[in-house]
Amino acid sequence: MYYSFTIVLGCADAQPVTHGGRVIVLAQLFLTVILQAVFTGNLNNILLNTPMISQVETFQDFTNPLAPKFNSRNTICYPAADLVAKNYLDLEAGLHQDVQMNIVTAPDVQAEILKS
Repeated sequence: MYYSFTIVLGCADAQPVTHGGRVIVLAQLFLTVILQAVFTGNLNNILLNTPMISQVETFQDFTNPLAPKFNSRNTICYPAADLVAKNYLDLEAGLHQDVQMNIVTAPDVQAEILKS
């Protein structure tokens, strides 16, 4: 990032010798630190607010009521364009007719996770 700014300012291979040039480079360094702090803060906020922790460990937690982490409210979400996942889930739903599987299709799985 620093090198990109020095290229834009035209001072990547030159050291400023005037007071104005030094002030510009110092301001650039200061703004770079602010940009990095904002980026890190936003990244931290995104990672903390994204639900990444799941109680489900295996597929049996969706289909086997005797599994230790089975929950009837668990939902399986898969991309609408993924026919292999659809066929597999249809097969599993046919094999485990005693369990109601909550299956959701979405064009974008990440958006569906953030929505729930």
